[in-house]
Amino acid sequence: METSLKEASLLAVLVEEAKWMKTKKVIIVINLVEESVEKTNEEIEKEILQELTEDMPIIPWLESVEKVTVIEE
Repeated sequence: METSLKEASLLAVLVEEAKWMKTKKVIIVINLVEESVEKTNEEIEKEILQELTEDMPIIPWLESVEKVTVIEE
């Protein structure tokens, strides 16, 4: 498929504009209940992500849930 000069110029403009577009993200940190020590981090991450994805809670400005990470301190 050939691209015309006009189409190529438009594509270049769109790519240039995309470089200046910024996204905003929020990191939400929660404390887990004591019973969480009985599960692996991976199990907890999967369950939280699944629950947030299926039953999207109302959080202003939220577009989607990208990742849930559990860390141990």
